[in-house]
Amino acid sequence: MMKNKKWLIKIVVIIFVLMLLLFGSYFIYKILKDDGNGIIDIFTGNDPVESNDKDKDNVNGIYEFSSSLDEVKKIHKNCSVTEVKEYIAIINDLYRHYRSTCMGTFLKNSGNVTELMIQFDEKENVYKIKYDDKEFLKTTRVESIEPGNSIDSNVDKLFVEDYKYLLKETQFDGAYYSFSKQIAEGKGEYFINLSNTSDTGYFSLEITSKDNKSLYYVNFNITKDLDKLPEFYYLDGYLIVLDKAMNGDKYNDYFDILSVNSSNYYSLSSQLPIVIDGKVLDLNTKNRFVSYDARKRSIRLILGLDDKLCSDEFDDNKKKMPLYYEFEITYDLSSKVFSKPRYVKTGYDNEGCSYINKVIGEV
Repeated sequence: MMKNKKWLIKIVVIIFVLMLLLFGSYFIYKILKDDGNGIIDIFTGNDPVESNDKDKDNVNGIYEFSSSLDEVKKIHKNCSVTEVKEYIAIINDLYRHYRSTCMGTFLKNSGNVTELMIQFDEKENVYKIKYDDKEFLKTTRVESIEPGNSIDSNVDKLFVEDYKYLLKETQFDGAYYSFSKQIAEGKGEYFINLSNTSDTGYFSLEITSKDNKSLYYVNFNITKDLDKLPEFYYLDGYLIVLDKAMNGDKYNDYFDILSVNSSNYYSLSSQLPIVIDGKVLDLNTKNRFVSYDARKRSIRLILGLDDKLCSDEFDDNKKKMPLYYEFEITYDLSSKVFSKPRYVKTGYDNEGCSYINKVIGEV
């Protein structure tokens, strides 16, 4: 009997210990379920520290930076650029840097992750990269990046007014390409043809008619001459070609107006010389400024007689002298012709620079 009683006590003790182990395990599980953050540090006596997502995350992934443009760039009917996206994709020890718009996504740089300044923002709970004076944030919205040029093969027509922005964003060393596209403005009267045959930065740019007649041609280096390329403006079947150039501090602008039948339809040289106040104004004038106003459909022409188009230092004891003559060339929609240069005003050296600065900026 006594023997049975001792055996019963042992069984009860075993059951009690098992229950303690069971409840203890559950209690420990509840504490440990958040990576052990509920455990008090028995060695230091410190309170539990809340979990930081930095411990659960890692730097691998895609980081994003976005910049807005000052004005919309119209590239083709399905592509108007208002912002540029940049991405840094990190996979283990390597990173790749991309620029992306509706014109395509292009690899711009790559290297080792150790080259990057990667930080974890505790407050925003996000990884950040400082790169090229920009702050990239890690994103989960972009799951993959597909590099490619959407202009090269998927587009037939381009808006010509923003073609220089297109070249700037999509043409670079290692990815040069040629194209022949119809100019989207108008009814397909013109084509813009870009040729790169040597895989270098040297290109030829040609404007042709739809029957392949050459109307305008220029060679250039895309890394050095991009800003020097002409501006194109379509107007009612004509293409205005505006060459902006400087000769030292002096303006050296020029313009042509192309028609589908002639590259010499109308040009600045064909309208010069102009004789006014006994002075002969021609291509040898010291300053020659040209601009186009699409809203008014007019060309502004300023022909300067001196090194500068204005002066803030005038001696009242001296006789005022003319510094420039301003003209306007307008387009008549009804007769479809461009006017002769019409005299607008004479600029004198006693007028200061407020008017000129408004017209063409600081000089």
